[in-house]
Amino acid sequence: MERKSKIYWYCQTIGWAVYICMNLFFLEVIKEFDYKNILLYLSFYPLGLFSTHIYRGIIIRYDFLKQKAFRQVVYIIFCSIVLSILFVIMSYMIAFLIKSRDEFKIIEFIANVINMSMVFIIWNIFYFGFYHFQNYKRTEINNYRLLALSKETELSNLKAQLNPHFMFNSLNSIRALIDEEPPKAKKAVTQLSNILRNTLLMSKNKEITIKDELTLVKDYLELEQIRYEERLTAVFSIDENCESFLVPPLIIQAQVENAIKHGISRIPEGGKIEIEVHKDNLFLHLHIANSGQLHTSAPETGVGFKNSEQRLQILYGKDASINISENDNNMVLVKIRIPLNAPEKLIL
Repeated sequence: MERKSKIYWYCQTIGWAVYICMNLFFLEVIKEFDYKNILLYLSFYPLGLFSTHIYRGIIIRYDFLKQKAFRQVVYIIFCSIVLSILFVIMSYMIAFLIKSRDEFKIIEFIANVINMSMVFIIWNIFYFGFYHFQNYKRTEINNYRLLALSKETELSNLKAQLNPHFMFNSLNSIRALIDEEPPKAKKAVTQLSNILRNTLLMSKNKEITIKDELTLVKDYLELEQIRYEERLTAVFSIDENCESFLVPPLIIQAQVENAIKHGISRIPEGGKIEIEVHKDNLFLHLHIANSGQLHTSAPETGVGFKNSEQRLQILYGKDASINISENDNNMVLVKIRIPLNAPEKLIL
């Protein structure tokens, strides 16, 4: 409020000063630049400040700014005419005091009223325009805040959906070992506790570093290798320059889970998972490949794939993408592309 008041008074003082200077300039042009006319036009400065300030009080008191646009236009025109009439009358009274004469010409009076009406209309345009501009900016900021809050909520819901999914997969792996190999099941429980510790630490973040994400992936693969033994091979190809880049939590992890569930587990002799991370000038590229095939025209991508797709869109916008395909070497490949500079992230 204090800032608005300062802006108002700056505009008031500067605006009326410009108006007075323009009139004094025209006095010089028409060769009427004498001390009486100078005093007369200088008196218009406090008169203009006073009249528009009183008018501003009326606007605030009767909530003109909150009326419909058509009513505001009517108010502006009507009040500008009334203000100009009062202003011209006051100027005539001041002129009589300064020049000691009483001249009144109706045509001149009407011309002065019209001229001052235009001045007050311009004042109204600036005053009402500034209010509506401020209101527009405030609305825009509120919309951004609501959008950010909506995205935060949606992102939290997606993370809440993904964590149980990851837990169930891990517990199913341990359950399969309990009857067959109890010592390995015991080791798997220890490994799972390490994974859960890391997961809880990163659960509050919208993004984590590639390095932290890969630490979790490696822990998970160690857990799965207890179950699959030599049937599961993991190969990492990571550009060290990418380790500090930020990605959504579990974005690689979810694809690794899908690779094991829909790929490795269906191959009797097992297979391998290849994880590659690199970047170019515009994008960070995450590739997760696994032995296997896409069995249907609609890939069994499951919760992890759909969840990742939604989170990428929320965090990075339309330039981020995730795609799944099958190559000629009986390998299913998931490609994740994350823009290095995403303007959508500014609102989160």
